This record gives sequence, C-alpha cells and structure tokens, in this order.
Amino acid sequence: MDMAWMRSLALGSLIAFGAPVVTTYAQEGTKEEAKEEAPKSAKEVQAAMQKLSQGMPRNASEAQILELWSKAFALAGDYVKNNPEATDHADIYKWAAPRVANGRNHEGFLFLAKKYLKDNPEAKDAANWRKYYIAGGLGHDAYKAEATAELKKIDEAAKADAASALLAAEIRMADAGYRGDKEATAAAISSLKTNKLIAESKDVWVSRDAMRIVLSSTKAEIKDGEAFPCWSEAFDVKDLDGKSIKMADFKGKVVLIDFWAVWCGPCIAEMPNVVKAYDKYKEKGFEVIGISFDTREGEQGLRDTIKGEGNVGKRTGVMPWRQIYDGGYWNAGLAKRYGVQSIPKTVLIDKDGKVVAQNLRGAALESKLAELLGAGEEGSK
Repeated sequence: MDMAWMRSLALGSLIAFGAPVVTTYAQEGTKEEAKEEAPKSAKEVQAAMQKLSQGMPRNASEAQILELWSKAFALAGDYVKNNPEATDHADIYKWAAPRVANGRNHEGFLFLAKKYLKDNPEAKDAANWRKYYIAGGLGHDAYKAEATAELKKIDEAAKADAASALLAAEIRMADAGYRGDKEATAAAISSLKTNKLIAESKDVWVSRDAMRIVLSSTKAEIKDGEAFPCWSEAFDVKDLDGKSIKMADFKGKVVLIDFWAVWCGPCIAEMPNVVKAYDKYKEKGFEVIGISFDTREGEQGLRDTIKGEGNVGKRTGVMPWRQIYDGGYWNAGLAKRYGVQSIPKTVLIDKDGKVVAQNLRGAALESKLAELLGAGEEGSK
C-alpha cells in the first residue's frame, strides 16, 4: 500500500471509490485552484476529489480538513442532484457510506443523505446514514424542523431503550461538535456516561459505541518522555472480550501500543516482527496492546486474524495479546482521542509508564526492547 495513499486515508479516506488512488500533496504555502466543468460521472467526481486533496498541505489543520470535507460532499451531492438519471449513483453512495460522520451540516451531505434514505430505506447502513442526517440537519435551517422532530421520537424511545438513549446522545454530541458548542458537548457526554440503561445494557455494541463516542470527544497528546495519558481517565474501556483494560494493569512492564487494522497492508507486513518480539520478550516483562481500526463489519475478520487464521492471519501469526476494538474505522474512539492519522503506528512505554519511542518497527523495535529488557535468550548466546 503506497504511503501517499495511506496519508489520504489519514484525512478520512477522502477519495478511493474503488481501487486505491495515489495522492500527492502541495508544498506548504502553495494552493492550486482551477475552475472546471461539473463532473458528469462518479469517476469524474473521484478525479475532482483527488485534485482537492492535491492542494492539501501535509500538516493540514483541522479547519483545512473540514473545508476539504465540505467541498468533497458538495461535489458528491451536486453530482447526484444534477444528474438524477445517472446509473452510477451507487458508486457515490458507496464512497459516502463509511464517511458520513464527516458530512456534518453541509448542504451537499444532507441532500445526499436524504436521497439515499429515500432510495434505500431498508439498507443495512440506513440507520447510520439517518443518525448523521439528523445530527447535521439540526444545524441547517432547511433541515432543522425535520431533524428536530426525528430527535424527539428518539428521545421518547430512549426512556426505555439503551440503544435509543445512546443514539440520542451521539446525535447531540455530533450536532454540538459541528457547531463548536463545547457546553452542549459536555452535557451530552455527561448524560451518556450517567445513563443507567446504557451502563447496564448487555448489548455489546451499546458498550462499544458508548466507548467510541466518549473517547472521540476527549483529546490527549502522546509525548516522548512523558507519561502515557491512559484512556481510563476518560472512560472504562473494554477489550475485545468485554473486559476492562487500562495501563495500570501493566504496571512495571514495557508495553507496545499498536494501532493497526486487518485491512492495512503495511500493518500486516509489520505484524510478524511484532509477534516475534512478543515471543522473545514476553517472559522478560514485554506486553502488547492492539488498538484496531477495523470496521463494525470486520469483527470476524479481526478475530480470525488475531488467532492466526484466514488468509491474513496466516501472514501475521497468532497475536496472543489484548485488543481494543469499537468498529469505528478511522473514527475509532482512540484514533480520535490520540489524533492518530495514519497506521501502522506504535507507542513504546517503559516500566515507569513513560513514552520512550514512537513508530519503531523491525530491527529498531528489537534494538530498543533489548536495551529496555535485555537481549533475551537469542541475544545472550
């Protein structure tokens, strides 16, 4: 997988309707703008989006990225609106589906979402589209009345249903985030964390989604030489098996936090090195915590891979360590909390809980572990 394309994924996988598209970036301080005719096909929409990303500096600010999303959804929405008889709307919807959280309260996204829901009311992902359609609509004059009415219905259901209570909180948090209302965001988080129905729910996805939502709203910076800011400060995080997990569980050990995904080629290519390092140093106090960027639909693939099964698992080997997973893809809670914009990414933490290095791979990881834990049996011979 080309690293330039990985950077496009870091911006939320802007383009990539189908096959990966390698994206280049403008030098800092440059800007390319060209007036062209409106796209006449989904393929031309993709090409137009690629040009948008080419003008994005590598160290893009949040404001620049948000503007990029606004323009991307405007392209998608305008194409569907202006070409109602086109037969490739499905390609636009396929692109938009995993990115709806980035649609925000932009006209292009709201038009696209309303059209999708009208054309595909029974689709498996309709609920996710509807969630962000309502959240975006609350902050848009033309859609506000409808969105408010829909949220009222959800609030009624939330009185007796944990999933509905979670949905209402997430919609309010998204709306507050879109509008930059920090007080409303804090209120929504508080209601979510104190909701008894959510806390006592036996539905694993209620627990995972609550975790994803809260962690996404809490920011923490990983700094070399400083204590790692554990997620437990913000929420009681559960691992893939539903057990609480926090850095205090690994006190006195050297820990590698590995942000990865089954679908990430470079992650899978590096994983045998991580497995080898774990096998060599686990008896000396080395642990690994995986943080998965896999999708909600990718849980079985994740489970198979960490057991060393399936096509991908045969390449990685068994991963005996614990995994944190919420199905959020690039919107995973810990991705947002720590500002992770590309994978694979690793963070190595020493026995005192301090960050000693980031993004060590292969021989570099082996060398650092030997320094922290000793050379191991092989190195002592």
